[in-house]
Amino acid sequence: IESYSILQTNSPQITQASEVIISLYSQLSTSQCLLYLIENHHNEYFQKSAMVGLQQVIKNNYESVSQSREFIQSILNLTIFEKSDFIRNNAIFYITEYFASEENLQQIFSFINNSAN
Repeated sequence: IESYSILQTNSPQITQASEVIISLYSQLSTSQCLLYLIENHHNEYFQKSAMVGLQQVIKNNYESVSQSREFIQSILNLTIFEKSDFIRNNAIFYITEYFASEENLQQIFSFINNSAN
């Protein structure tokens, strides 16, 4: 959160904060922090920043996340996130762009069916 906060300012620490954030995006474990931030933080800037960052984590760790049913379920849960169109729309994009494979279709269809009931 501190690095995201610095990015909102004209602080001379912007370059360092950017480097820290980029470094974090290379780590799969960052995804849990970003998901927590998206779901629980009330600041829209932090939520949006975390959602954009989540895409970078997906790109940087695709082999791991594409095979994780739990991770895919977390993204699916964001498709019905009530607080933000931005979060929902990006989650839908992530599902269609990164996870709409034959291996994941059953999980996606089950989620849609369960959400409709």
